Amino acid sequence: MRIFKALICLALLGWALHAPHGLAQIHKWTDADGKTHYGDKPPSKAKSEEVVVRVQSFGGAPKLDYSWLTKKRPVESKNQPVVTLYSAVWCGQCKVARRSLQRQGIQFREVDIDDGSTAAEDFKKSGPRGVPVIVAGNRMMTGFSEGSFKRLMLDANK
Repeated sequence: MRIFKALICLALLGWALHAPHGLAQIHKWTDADGKTHYGDKPPSKAKSEEVVVRVQSFGGAPKLDYSWLTKKRPVESKNQPVVTLYSAVWCGQCKVARRSLQRQGIQFREVDIDDGSTAAEDFKKSGPRGVPVIVAGNRMMTGFSEGSFKRLMLDANK
C-alpha cells in the first residue's frame, strides 16, 4: 500500500511539473459580434490577451503611489499610530469598522471617499478600489475584521 501511495504522489508531482504553461491563466478576447469574453481557454482563432489579477490583502507597506496617506494626518503618539479610516456612507462594513474603532477608544480620522474633498480625490486616484480601508502608521488593510485590525495595530506599533 505504501508503494502505491508513493507512485501516485510521484505521478501527481510529475504531472504538476510538466503541466502546460498558462494552466491557471485568465484570457480576454472579443468575438465577431464585438462581445468581450473571459475564460481559461480562448478559441484557437481568436486574438486574446492574458488578464493579470491583483488581489489586495493585509500586509507590508503599500507599493503604489500612496502619497495621499501622509497629507494632513494627525501627529502620531508613542502609544498609538495615526489611524485613518477611508469609508463611504453607503458601506455597511465601514459602519462596522467605525463602531469597532469607537468601542475600542481608538482615535481616528475618517475620510468619506464620496465627499469630494482633496483627501477623497487623492484616494480615488491612487488608492485601493474598495472601502473600508484602514491605515495605521505605514500599514494598510482593505476590508474589516477585528482580528485583522488587531494584527494591523500590532504591526504598526513595531
